[in-house]
Amino acid sequence: MTNQTGRLFTLVIKLVPAALLCLSCACFAASGWPESIATSGRPLSQIAYRPNRDTFGIMTKVLTPLVRPSRPFLSAKVPSVLDRAYSSNHSSRQSCPSSCRCIRSYEIRCRFQQLDQVPRDLPSGFTKINLSYNKLKVIPPEAFTKSKATLRSLFLQSNEIETLRGPELAMLRNLESLRLSWNQISAIFKMTVRSLTGLTRLYLDHNKINFIHPHAFRGLTKLKLLQLEGNKLSQLHPDTFVTIRFSKFFR
Repeated sequence: MTNQTGRLFTLVIKLVPAALLCLSCACFAASGWPESIATSGRPLSQIAYRPNRDTFGIMTKVLTPLVRPSRPFLSAKVPSVLDRAYSSNHSSRQSCPSSCRCIRSYEIRCRFQQLDQVPRDLPSGFTKINLSYNKLKVIPPEAFTKSKATLRSLFLQSNEIETLRGPELAMLRNLESLRLSWNQISAIFKMTVRSLTGLTRLYLDHNKINFIHPHAFRGLTKLKLLQLEGNKLSQLHPDTFVTIRFSKFFR
């Protein structure tokens, strides 16, 4: 008799959760979801873990072990701004030349790579390109075409560039900083940098410059810094810096 009583007690204990579950479901069928849950817009798994002291507290405790997932579910993930930025970053890394490092959509860094020519597959949309400390001698006219609208800084210092006549950089009208220090440039011609009307900083120091065309800097009204030390200049035409001088005067 004692054994039968014990078995009956065990059976009742096992049936109580199921009975409570059925009772909770019946309550929901009769009255609907509580407003605090129906309007929350969150997955059921998150609701089950939230402390709840309303009339459905018993239901929450009963459902918790039943709906607890191994990972979040019942919700669709909308790609965030960071996700899209990562995707963009990932795609730009995929198209980055093997000798360079592409940092987000900001900089293409190809310095100290012993490059003797500009990589042909430079991706587009970058604001800074760093090709310093290489062995570049010639800059092709189409080298930076893909980033002509976004490029703001171009680093070409410490290479072996001998000549820049103008077509190489003519399309970079939004360029603000150009570094050509420590090259082998011997002359600044009329159109070498004249088309770079957005230029504010120009570094031409430590080259072999012995001639600057009188109109080389004409039209560069935004130029604030020009470095020419360490060259072989012995004289300059009086009109060489006329644009810069008048620009500063009228300010």
